[in-house]
Amino acid sequence: IVESYGTDVGYNYKGVFVDVQKNLFGFVTYHDGVTYQLYTYDEAEGFKEVMSRQLSGYEGSRGLYIGDVFYLVSGNMIESYSMNGFEKMDDIVLETICNCSELTSKILRILYLFLKFCLALNSYNILD
Repeated sequence: IVESYGTDVGYNYKGVFVDVQKNLFGFVTYHDGVTYQLYTYDEAEGFKEVMSRQLSGYEGSRGLYIGDVFYLVSGNMIESYSMNGFEKMDDIVLETICNCSELTSKILRILYLFLKFCLALNSYNILD
């Protein structure tokens, strides 16, 4: 983070991915371009970067996870990473059908609703 000259998290709390149980947090930083960075924290070692991904543009980038897969949504692209080592697994580029930041919001909303649906099914033991 030291090399960065800025981030949006000071005025846009929605731009930060945080999971206390998994000890992860991530956000977009600006330095030599736009980068999504994911960190963990340890009292003895301090902050440790676990993933850094150079982005082609800001476009309202967001991170989220489902199960053992971390998703990075940026513009019209969704990339998936294994949460064990954060190696890239796959990506999908969506056709540009509207404003990219608008598209990102819609994709995140769909993923959120899908995750809620899956959790609801699981709570009724339908997925077991």
